[in-house]
Amino acid sequence: MWVWKCVTPHPPIIVPEVGKGNEAAAANTVTAMKRLSVRFSPLIPDSVLLLSPHAPYSEGLCVILADRYEGSFARFGAPERKWSFRGAVGEGEALTREISRNLPVTILRPQKGALDHASLVPLSFLGESWSGRTRLVLANPIGMSPKDAYLLGKILADFDDDSTWGFIGSADLSHRLVPDAPAGYAPEGQSFDEAVVRAIREGSGAELLSLPDSLVEAAGECGFRSVATFLGLTEKEHRTVLSYEGPFGVGYCVACAALDPAVYLPSLARRTVEEMLETGRMLSAPPIDDDPLLSGASACFVSLKTDDGNLRGCIGTILPQHDALVEEVISNAVSAAFRDPRFPPVGRSEMPNLHFSVDVLSHPERVNGIEELNPRIYGVILEQGARRGVLLPDLEGVDTVEEQLRIAAMKAGIRDPHSSSIYRFTVERYKERRHSAEGQ
Repeated sequence: MWVWKCVTPHPPIIVPEVGKGNEAAAANTVTAMKRLSVRFSPLIPDSVLLLSPHAPYSEGLCVILADRYEGSFARFGAPERKWSFRGAVGEGEALTREISRNLPVTILRPQKGALDHASLVPLSFLGESWSGRTRLVLANPIGMSPKDAYLLGKILADFDDDSTWGFIGSADLSHRLVPDAPAGYAPEGQSFDEAVVRAIREGSGAELLSLPDSLVEAAGECGFRSVATFLGLTEKEHRTVLSYEGPFGVGYCVACAALDPAVYLPSLARRTVEEMLETGRMLSAPPIDDDPLLSGASACFVSLKTDDGNLRGCIGTILPQHDALVEEVISNAVSAAFRDPRFPPVGRSEMPNLHFSVDVLSHPERVNGIEELNPRIYGVILEQGARRGVLLPDLEGVDTVEEQLRIAAMKAGIRDPHSSSIYRFTVERYKERRHSAEGQ
């Protein structure tokens, strides 16, 4: 399951230890990379597939399956900035088998894989939140045709090995945007970059794949295939371009696919509780202003259950208390884990055995009679004076309207539920599919 997908540029100069202030010329790119890191921070995948056009290559897709990958920015004057990641050898082999059914693949098996700058730059921003919990598969698509790279993305979209994956397509665009660009100037450079950005925004790779070979060659790019794979992988998804600019005469684009709320919301709830346990601080709300659901105001409940299905905490709101759903989830996750009066606060040792879910509520509507209720479809709110009882829909053991009203009334201390004002609401329920790699 792919929990996030992105395209990033790879100029070492945007890494502060390398740029030493010169990264300010690419401020939009640096800001977008930081936003991407915060956006993905709740979603720590088991494995990440990173496509780098500067890794070892061969004809077809070259997959480097190493036990460990290491690299530094020593050749760019910052040897202290170094990285090491575990390799996802078994997962990479399963992924490679799936790809090789339709595309040529070469596998290299070094014990230690070298991380080139096109790998290190995105890892420098995105890898901070992994904290050694995610493993890496490195591959180079440069030996593929753009159409095969697009097909690779479609193959990846259908791949599901019951673990979680992230995708990074490392891609600098044209290197020939201005007369003093590193590779010289070509007017085709701007046309190529415009076509890439348009394809990402408009959701179709057809125009990009139909670009004349002469135009692509004149543009002097090194990211066409990484972008084509990203387009194939996200063919049916909404995409967002977080930034595009061409400092130093090279095109830099930061883009990502829409987040799946079914994955993101329970992961955000878990990450919120982890942050509170680790630091004692409330998690900052990720900037997701391009997603109407996640950035819009909605009420929600956050629930925690143990491995054996017992409730361990549940707190929520029936009307939104925050401007964005992500803020609502963070607030309610803290309350469910640490402030539910029915339970003691959650401890760190419990986390691997807890399952998180988030119910996003519709706006409540008043009902005229119990015939308008259905415990499988609607949750209920009972109000009588200052007393209020809430019960979510589709709960195990709650099979009738009368039972639903009885429990809601009991929670509120209301003697006769039929003498109360009754409201109904629906929910979208998002449950954790599985624990993160840390919890396995």
